[in-house]
Amino acid sequence: MVTITRTLDVPEDRTLVIQLPDTVPPGPHEVVVTISEDTAGRIASISNAEELMRFAGTVRSLSRIDGLEYQRRIRAEWE
Repeated sequence: MVTITRTLDVPEDRTLVIQLPDTVPPGPHEVVVTISEDTAGRIASISNAEELMRFAGTVRSLSRIDGLEYQRRIRAEWE
């Protein structure tokens, strides 16, 4: 994986054109764009808790586990 960091001015039409370095071969790639929260707070940020909750219950191998019972069992080990 290659990480490329650029600071860009977003125009009114919100279109970005990014020139990739020659080290990135042509072909299909997964590209992730991260927009940082600006100092004026115009962009609503998602806390880590909210982001994690989007994935709650999506791990099939854990769907048969009662989360509350698991927590109680773990806490009982420390008593």
